[in-house]
Amino acid sequence: MESHPGVTEDQSVQIVWHPAIEAVFWVGRWVIVAGLTAIVWEFAVNRLLRADRVLARGVVVALVLASLTLVAILLDLFGSIAQHAWVNYSGRVAKTIFAVAIIVFLTITTPYVWFVVYLLRREWPHILRWFGDSQFLIATDTAVSPGLTAWVLLIGTSGALLWLTYFVWRRNPLYSYRHSIDVLGLQKCIAGVCLMAYLRLLVPRRDFFLDAPVVSWIQGLGIAILVHQVIPIGMFAISIPVLIVIIMIPRWADSLAPPLWIFLGTSEFNAFRMFYGLRATWRRHGLTLLDRTSAGGRQFYDTWSWRLRGWFYNPGTARIWSLRTRPQMWFTALRFLTAFVPVIVVDWRRPSKIVESEVEWLASRGFMDKVYMVVSPEAAGTTDGSIAGAKMVVEEALMTSQWAGGRLLIQPPAAENP
Repeated sequence: MESHPGVTEDQSVQIVWHPAIEAVFWVGRWVIVAGLTAIVWEFAVNRLLRADRVLARGVVVALVLASLTLVAILLDLFGSIAQHAWVNYSGRVAKTIFAVAIIVFLTITTPYVWFVVYLLRREWPHILRWFGDSQFLIATDTAVSPGLTAWVLLIGTSGALLWLTYFVWRRNPLYSYRHSIDVLGLQKCIAGVCLMAYLRLLVPRRDFFLDAPVVSWIQGLGIAILVHQVIPIGMFAISIPVLIVIIMIPRWADSLAPPLWIFLGTSEFNAFRMFYGLRATWRRHGLTLLDRTSAGGRQFYDTWSWRLRGWFYNPGTARIWSLRTRPQMWFTALRFLTAFVPVIVVDWRRPSKIVESEVEWLASRGFMDKVYMVVSPEAAGTTDGSIAGAKMVVEEALMTSQWAGGRLLIQPPAAENP
């Protein structure tokens, strides 16, 4: 059993898989990714899916993934160096160490990746020969005329996908980017996309295969190509896969959207409620590191279960606004985000030791000028030297605040009538 950072033992008791079992789960998911990548690769080259070539390409992809273990280790090392630099050195020195670490990382990985590609290209004919020269195609036999049942199923599926496409796109599906350039500027917005691409690689398995760039894209494209190959009617073989990809595009784009604010607090019900309320009120893309699967997170989702049960309100399902990294990379993600975003909201009403350490780090880095501390009404008028520079606000005032560029305008409380 393990309690995650920011959650006390009485709030969350979670099952942690044995490392060997967790490794099996990871390998199983990577096998699926390798197979779907092989399908995308073969279709891009030949527009047909021959079984022997798909299997051969799957072996190549699996070898590539295995060889990338070294790159993953170096990436984790890079994150650890960055975390150490941010904690122990001033901003200028930390940036210098960060730049040197990037140069060293690229210096090692670039020739290594080139060498792996060279070896696999040389061995490709031999790998293909191992699987023989099968003429079996992964496709529906077009010589057989589809029956009435196939037509009904395909028409119904197309209608459902059209409705889902309308549901996804009727509101601005890319609202996460709506104010990014205005608030951050183009250059910082692009840097934020790159930052999120890195941070999405640090999440646990349950989120990684849904949100990690490239990995999640390949899976969606592979499924769409498989659907295209097996549908026997031409117009549906094109329209249904296209609709599938159109539905997935907002999710892929939003996972890389640069955040404009982050929310820090203890993983309990009121913290989730306030974060969700701020997202709905501000309509600005924000992130939180709260633990969705904690007792507080499950309680919050249970309050919504009467509306729609199942996968959509399962706290274990990956969320665009949630960035729960692997434990060893948690502070790395936190420090990158706090340095990037213009607004930081901290729920200070019931701070845990982790939240207190976060605030101490923010103060040590001079970030308190962009911190909004949510306190109880009784504490709103008091002064706390440990959080000097932060703006003390109550929840109601924060909910009615207005964005002005990269800061918040807090409305003063209305004067009471005598």
